[in-house]
Amino acid sequence: MNKFLKLFLSAWILIGVLLVYVILNGFFKTVFLFFIIAILVLLLLFPEVRNILLKTMCDMVR
Repeated sequence: MNKFLKLFLSAWILIGVLLVYVILNGFFKTVFLFFIIAILVLLLLFPEVRNILLKTMCDMVR
């Protein structure tokens, strides 16, 4: 069940990011993409941040 929850949340986050990407244009799109890439790199470099965010998302879903 926990694996399904991770997949479900990841899918919704991806859909949200893609939707915002389609809506934004020009300079704002570039800044937004840089922000998303920076967050992903941060999550890869610091696994404890990923664990904290995962616990927070699980608590919000419950």
